[in-house]
Amino acid sequence: MNKNLSRRTATLNDFILTLNIKAHSIKKYVEQIWGWDDKIQFNYHKNNFQPELISIILLGNIEIGYVELKETSESIDIVNLLISEQFQNQKIGSTILLSLTKLATNKKKILKLEVFKINTKAISFYTNSGFELTGETTHKFLMHKLPGAGKPQLTSVFSNWGLPE
Repeated sequence: MNKNLSRRTATLNDFILTLNIKAHSIKKYVEQIWGWDDKIQFNYHKNNFQPELISIILLGNIEIGYVELKETSESIDIVNLLISEQFQNQKIGSTILLSLTKLATNKKKILKLEVFKINTKAISFYTNSGFELTGETTHKFLMHKLPGAGKPQLTSVFSNWGLPE
């Protein structure tokens, strides 16, 4: 686990940063499904950008990803957990997911997400992290993890993860 991992709440100034992180993490899947059009992606991101729900992930001083969460009375929904491709496979996503699992367990809430069906790497990651398939759409699998499911072994800088206010 990298001790230089931290987070900060996003601001309106992070619009382009989060758009670039999205491009450097899921563009290849979007291209395969719908085709990637910079203008369409820009407008989609602009219409859905809610910095108050986003935490920027930092490795040292480098902004390497972001997580976007929505909390309901029954669940914590992972809208996006995106790590730039060059920083993937370094246990960063696992560290964040373990923290979110602990948060959901402490709040007695289901942890939910959607993942592209063609993103087999992410499906494997979430399945190995204790998520179960609950449904599907045309292009995505719906998954959840019940409170207390799996065995989160958490001692990290994210242990006090809180949803952006």
